[in-house]
Amino acid sequence: MTEIVGKHLTTFEVAADGKECRLNLIDRDGQPAAVILPVDCLKELLLTLPRVIARALQATYHDDTVRVAYHLDRWGMERAHDGRLILTMGTQDGFEISFAVWPSDLERIAYATADYDKPPGDSCERAN
Repeated sequence: MTEIVGKHLTTFEVAADGKECRLNLIDRDGQPAAVILPVDCLKELLLTLPRVIARALQATYHDDTVRVAYHLDRWGMERAHDGRLILTMGTQDGFEISFAVWPSDLERIAYATADYDKPPGDSCERAN
């Protein structure tokens, strides 16, 4: 198996047809390297990375409550064709993620935050 041990990411490129992306990085020896992935693989990576980071933090700090939390800098909503809302949230450094939600989901979130008086570390969650 070929392993590329990265030191940091540098840039990325998207193929003209949009089907592949190239992640450029510097390896641990200071040399340029790249990983080329199909978009479907990037989608899988996007879904997997939060769990990877959570496990790494828990292993580092031996604390299941440690989280990566980003400062919310901006958000917006638009209506999807099926009646749901597309809620997009972003950070100042350009990280952005969108969720398809029903208006009733946002109403439940608003209700939960209005009366949220739990101490730090306690959670208020809803899952389908």
